[in-house]
Amino acid sequence: MRTVTMGVLSTISTIGALASPCLAGGDRWAAMDRELESLVLGTAAQDPEHPELHGLLRTNWAHSPNTLTGASGAEDYRGFALDNAQVILEGRVGDKIGYRLQLEGASGTAGMIDAYGTWQSCEYVRITMGRFRSPLMWESQMDEGDLLFILRTDAGELFSVRNEGVMFSGTQGQVQWAASLQNGFDGLQEKSAITARASLDAIGGGAGLYQGAYGAGSRTKLSVGAGYFDEQSEGSRKDGDVVTLDSQLRMGPFAAEAMVAKFQDFTNANFLSRSDSQPWNVSASFMLIQDRVEAAARYQDTDNIRRERDVTAGFNYYLDGHAMKFQLNASYIFSNSALLDDTIRLGLGATVRI
Repeated sequence: MRTVTMGVLSTISTIGALASPCLAGGDRWAAMDRELESLVLGTAAQDPEHPELHGLLRTNWAHSPNTLTGASGAEDYRGFALDNAQVILEGRVGDKIGYRLQLEGASGTAGMIDAYGTWQSCEYVRITMGRFRSPLMWESQMDEGDLLFILRTDAGELFSVRNEGVMFSGTQGQVQWAASLQNGFDGLQEKSAITARASLDAIGGGAGLYQGAYGAGSRTKLSVGAGYFDEQSEGSRKDGDVVTLDSQLRMGPFAAEAMVAKFQDFTNANFLSRSDSQPWNVSASFMLIQDRVEAAARYQDTDNIRRERDVTAGFNYYLDGHAMKFQLNASYIFSNSALLDDTIRLGLGATVRI
């Protein structure tokens, strides 16, 4: 039926275009032609099998003391950088099959990051296979364009990387769950990484998968979740595991979130600075001007070997929600490293998403 409708509208549009130079009121015919063309395109865009193409650009200016190594020792970093330059293609094939391909070119060379297909095997179970994020943490699953601050937390950044594998996930009532088997941080070695997560949308349908209070509405929304990650790598039966707890709250113009994790028994190089640690963070934000200006603050304790802790304050200016915004961040660093302790990092970021 949709195909027939599009064909009829296209035929009418073509006839109108041919007739307009010969009939009185040609401007009205031209306007009708444009309206019909928009209707045809709109119908195609609503087709569930019609692929969608998106783009994301994130850039920043930053000042970070003592982060570079020069001839005279530690040097400051100050300059512009491209955080993300992404192209995303996603769509559906029929009612049960979906796909997502995502390219990242911020480094100057485009590479595939997300590349997976999904199958809704039944009402309660979806199977994902390909390259995707670990479902361990709420923050790490979030798209880069939906972040409240320019940078994720240390733990959130670690698990935001993609990895090849298979995942089973689903929703039943207010409960969401996921379990995955992936190659892990050791790449294609013999052992794999196992992740499990469950979350509860306790109040108001849950907080959703974005940060901050923009577009939250007037209802109170609360989600809580827990995750478990078991890395079995480098030929050992078990290289370490992570347990996480997180929560997200939205109350009108106010939003808050918190996370705590426990890393233990790692020998993998990716975790050495965090092995047997307990990082945690808490953040809050408030809309100063509804859906336009948001103030935010975050404290995180990375509990790494340098005992880094930081307090970050920020302001977001939304031109079109998370699709177009400016971000201003300032972080004060505490550390047992003399180079990092008592330093301030500054960042100004811009996001455009289509």
